[in-house]
Amino acid sequence: MKSMNLFGLISVLIYLCVQFIYTQKIYGYNYFFRLLVLGFIDFFTAFYFLRNESLGLRISIGSLIFYYTFLLFLIKKGYKKINKLLIEKDLMSNKYLDKDFTYTNWNSKNPTSPAWWDEKLALSPSWFDRLLSYLLLIMPLLILWVVNFIFKRYEL
Repeated sequence: MKSMNLFGLISVLIYLCVQFIYTQKIYGYNYFFRLLVLGFIDFFTAFYFLRNESLGLRISIGSLIFYYTFLLFLIKKGYKKINKLLIEKDLMSNKYLDKDFTYTNWNSKNPTSPAWWDEKLALSPSWFDRLLSYLLLIMPLLILWVVNFIFKRYEL
């Protein structure tokens, strides 16, 4: 149990570090392969260190980086199409036409300030970029919880 708590904490901290610091670089420079290597390391390390835990727990914690990579890759492949559709439906300004995804962070030190992003790598974010950024933070953790719940529920 002690190793599970420590490994789970380390795995989530690595995920959050990648999430907040490296997302725009991974997306902008197509470093998906590097992220997959990190995901494989995390996955196999989970199976090694958590060998006394349930299979569901090992899979869910070890796959956190994979969930994140998959979602980021889906954004990479579908963002421009969805962005263009939103502009055609007048849900977004025309100034965002042909714009690529901009990952944003919320500035927690000043809740009234706008989200910040890496200006060297991306253009200013739209509301859709902010929504995807928040979903990219929440969805992998939610998927982790759902997978763990399914494995516990059906004792797989």
